[in-house]
Amino acid sequence: MSSSYKPDLIWSDGEWECPDTYWNSTAFLAWLYNDSPVKDQVVVNDRWGQNCSCHHGGYYNCQDKYRPHSLPNHKWEMCTSVDKASWGYRRDMTLSTIAKENEIIEVRASTSVV
Repeated sequence: MSSSYKPDLIWSDGEWECPDTYWNSTAFLAWLYNDSPVKDQVVVNDRWGQNCSCHHGGYYNCQDKYRPHSLPNHKWEMCTSVDKASWGYRRDMTLSTIAKENEIIEVRASTSVV
């Protein structure tokens, strides 16, 4: 995938399932940063195995809906969904389960207030 599509960003997920040794994360990341066609521009998150969150990666997700109490020194991302009940498509989704515009704007605009 990295060779064919040459992504600038690789967003990994599912790290809570197994350690990085199961996913062969170390070997993949070593190849990605040393030998891949995107080694000079690619950025990755921190979801590469249990206990990697908030420790390794070009930017941190730390956990779903992560909102730090103060601005971190490392780049970070808050992963969230506008659907209050799911991370993906739901056939039975209703407007009452979707965040209101002001809630979405407030969450996106705040970086250090929990």
